[in-house]
Amino acid sequence: MKNSLFLIAAAVGSTFGMSSAQAEQKVLVAECHGKGARFFLSEVTQQEANVLMGTDGPMPDNAIIVIAAGKEPFWSTRSRKQIDQDCGGEGQDEIELFAGTQPRDGVWRTDISTRAEDCPTAIRQGLAGNLPGPESDSRSMKWPRPFDPNNLPRDYNPGHTWKPAGENRWTTSLLDAAGLPSFEGRQFARSTMVMTLKSETEITMSHTMQINLPGIAQQALGGGGNCRIITDSVSVWQSD
Repeated sequence: MKNSLFLIAAAVGSTFGMSSAQAEQKVLVAECHGKGARFFLSEVTQQEANVLMGTDGPMPDNAIIVIAAGKEPFWSTRSRKQIDQDCGGEGQDEIELFAGTQPRDGVWRTDISTRAEDCPTAIRQGLAGNLPGPESDSRSMKWPRPFDPNNLPRDYNPGHTWKPAGENRWTTSLLDAAGLPSFEGRQFARSTMVMTLKSETEITMSHTMQINLPGIAQQALGGGGNCRIITDSVSVWQSD
């Protein structure tokens, strides 16, 4: 009860001398990350920020909340360029005007592996020694803002059309081909990819080539009617 009364009193005190427009104004936040600052518009209002930080309003219209590791958040009236330089950057002042997870620019390492599951004996024998082994690659990336796999560089996304498939998840179909129907079912081949932005420092992608065979073909090839060749890649941010 005492805590509730304190918060109410603090909220009332923080709005003294502050217009209703100022009180409800969303605050701009600068998040220091060692090589500069990330600027974004918070969902927190100036009134709420004063309560959280124990400060009194009103704040100047150009005031920015600065967040840095090992320090208490504080208000600053320095320009965005100056704050970015204070945070170790070169003076960028771009404000992120979108919601959602954004991967960090910089050097990313990608590890790729391929496997076959539930494939007929003849196909497994044919693939033996021909599937690519584990691969790794590192490259510098500057991601589109906001992140959208359809806007990736052509060498990273060679013409695929990605569709949303959930939060920070996209899918694309590369092949969907069906053969003639038979009494034992229809043979088809399907190739799909799924990309997931798991965090600002990790992106996963899975490419599945699926071959469904009718019973007579399974017998001839040695079982495995739902053959899948799966290539997984995990990309992890390494450094700026």
